[in-house]
Amino acid sequence: MFDILEEKIDMVMDKIQTLHRENTKLKQKVQEQEGLVQAAQEQLDNLEEEKEIIKGKVGGILDKINQVLV
Repeated sequence: MFDILEEKIDMVMDKIQTLHRENTKLKQKVQEQEGLVQAAQEQLDNLEEEKEIIKGKVGGILDKINQVLV
């Protein structure tokens, strides 16, 4: 009876250790993904800034063209 109980406890302990290792790996993956998302967001923000600068320049060029045509 005690042997069966001890065996089951050992199995549970092994499972807990396995789950802890898997949890650690998953936490690392989440951190990596969060880093990738943050980098992508920064890149998107930079592109938005560049877009606004280009819009301003194009608007300035169109204003100059309109002045010449008037």
